[in-house]
Amino acid sequence: MEMLGSLEQSACVAQVEAMLGSLELAIVHWLADLLAVVAESQQENHMGVDQLAIIIAPNLVRIETENPMVAVTVSKASVQVFRAVVRARFQRRQRGADDELKENVEPSTVALE
Repeated sequence: MEMLGSLEQSACVAQVEAMLGSLELAIVHWLADLLAVVAESQQENHMGVDQLAIIIAPNLVRIETENPMVAVTVSKASVQVFRAVVRARFQRRQRGADDELKENVEPSTVALE
């Protein structure tokens, strides 16, 4: 399965999020935020965004089919979409941390070289 480009992933995520109800969307965002916190410690726990999406995403989708090929395809698609959601929340969290650091640094404490 080809990896989607970032714009295609964003569009796909937006489509999936539009199909979810407000409660389901809040739960997905909460879970993605929680996993983003876990992914921040990837050096220690060896669980980055990709690994977390592979483990969690198939459990979020109910697959009602007897055909194993369909089940695998749906499972892979759910991983791609959830990976994009978690990555977006992870990057948003990183930008927030960067902004917080910038706000806490006073100009007088920055050493100029």
